[in-house]
Amino acid sequence: MFEKLFAKKEEPPRPRDPDFGALVSSPGKFPGQVRWIGIGAFPPTGTEITYQLGGVPKGPTDGHRAAFHAIVEHYAEFYVTALPLLAEQLKANLGTLEPGDLKDLFVPVSLWVPDEEVGPDMEWDMSFRCDAAGKTYSVDFKCWEAVSAEEE
Repeated sequence: MFEKLFAKKEEPPRPRDPDFGALVSSPGKFPGQVRWIGIGAFPPTGTEITYQLGGVPKGPTDGHRAAFHAIVEHYAEFYVTALPLLAEQLKANLGTLEPGDLKDLFVPVSLWVPDEEVGPDMEWDMSFRCDAAGKTYSVDFKCWEAVSAEEE
C-alpha cells in the first residue's frame, strides 16, 4: 500500500561541468549566494579532487574559470612554494622528517576556486593529503605564493 511513498527516488543527474566535474549546490552564508561543490580530475596531477566555488545560482562564473585555468597553468610554480610549509606541518606530526624528496608525498585533494581577477592579490587555498602521516593540510595562497599551512 505504501510502496510508492517509500520507494527510493532516483536522484536527478548532476550537471557535468567541463572544468569542475559533477556539480551540486548548497545555500551560501548570505541570501542569494550559492556554494558549488564539484568532483573531478585536477589536470596537473590527474588525481580526483573536490572543487569548491562560492557564487551565484547559475553556477561557475567566468572569474572562476579564469582563476581555475591560471591555477592549473601555475601548479608547478606554486606547489614548490607550498612544500616548505607542508614539510613543517609533517615534521610537527611525525616528530622527525627523513631527508628526501617531499614533492611526491603530498597529493592535492581539494581546491577553493576564487571568483576574482587573476593577479597579485588573488587569494585561494588548496588542501593536500599526506598518506605517510595520514593527515590533510590546507595551504593558503596569495597569487602563486604559499603564505600559511595548517592541519585540517
